[in-house]
Amino acid sequence: QEGLCEVRYQNRFGLSNSRLVWLTSQAWQSATPMSRRDQALSLPIGSFVSCRCEARQRHFFKVILEVGQRVQLSALSFTLDSRARMIMTVLRPDGRLVTTEDPGDSRDTMIDFVADASGEYL
Repeated sequence: QEGLCEVRYQNRFGLSNSRLVWLTSQAWQSATPMSRRDQALSLPIGSFVSCRCEARQRHFFKVILEVGQRVQLSALSFTLDSRARMIMTVLRPDGRLVTTEDPGDSRDTMIDFVADASGEYL
């Protein structure tokens, strides 16, 4: 089954606290986020990425979209019980701002938009 589940680890010291993980059969990759635009990590549509973010830093990812293609970008930090506060910004292929989402400390970050130009979105 896909979705959120709770896991614990047991060893000779006892049972760990529970942690939330997201199970999926979709494409998944573990990555080191890039802090420069020209080094942005390319993500295929429909994929998941797991990475460790650094406080007060920008991390760049890119997706290639066609005109009219709808995409939903999510950061599940709140759902997965992380203390990270994710602020997401999407830039068009020409570098102009599409949108920014800052949910505060209370929920996951999610952006849903339709590409108005073909190319590489950051």
